[in-house]
Amino acid sequence: MQMQRTATVFYTAKRFFFGVLLPALLVVAHAHTAAAQGTKSAVSYSGVDYVKDSYYSYSGVILSLQQDLSRSGFMVQGYFGYGSYDYDNPSVAGGNVDGDLVQLSGLIGYMLVRSGGSASIYVGVDYQNHDLDPADPSNDVSGSEVGFKVAGDIRHITDQVYFTLEGTYSTAYNSYWSRLRGGLNRGRFAFGPEVLVIGNESFDAQRIGGFAVARTHLLPNLPIEMTFSGGYQFLDSSGSGGAGSSGGGEGGYAAVNFSFVY
Repeated sequence: MQMQRTATVFYTAKRFFFGVLLPALLVVAHAHTAAAQGTKSAVSYSGVDYVKDSYYSYSGVILSLQQDLSRSGFMVQGYFGYGSYDYDNPSVAGGNVDGDLVQLSGLIGYMLVRSGGSASIYVGVDYQNHDLDPADPSNDVSGSEVGFKVAGDIRHITDQVYFTLEGTYSTAYNSYWSRLRGGLNRGRFAFGPEVLVIGNESFDAQRIGGFAVARTHLLPNLPIEMTFSGGYQFLDSSGSGGAGSSGGGEGGYAAVNFSFVY
């Protein structure tokens, strides 16, 4: 068991390097070139999401291939996620299952930029590994799968209005995630309600809550956007594995996200 855990840690560390550290170095190099041209060319983001019996952390980078985020053009995106969850299942030894999730995605797409808004579409490859301890033969979401992934977003942000619609779908365990936010934009702050739908082959969840955005600068040329959100998660078990599964349990949720533009 100890050797298995050690192997899992090594495996996760390797994925972290290729999923986060290496893309971060590429962002720095890419942004340095764009900075010399006086433009912004990259976005990096990290966050964590908590719900009953589950948490999920993630980091990602988005690069403009034309080295200017204010112009329409082709984009590339890298994403790394790690999560941990547990759920009850009386049919396994001990009656409880601990799960670890590692996710890694690489996408290419196109962003259309218009005054006050943008729309993007991405396609690529998604890798997911669900490590269950003890093994749960009744849970279809177990082990590793590689799948096709599509992602998209629409953003309309003006001096008064804040609107975003984002979503992803992966054939790896038929995973999906979508979020709608709409509210008021007041200079350095934005706030309003949000609705999410999340799921895979073992669960379907719906969330209703609210969000708040705060904007500032860490350095004169390094803006940061901090987003805090929370609300209530409703859960449907659409497969075996119990109501917990990889989506956590029904109840309150909280999330925080930090993003930088270079």
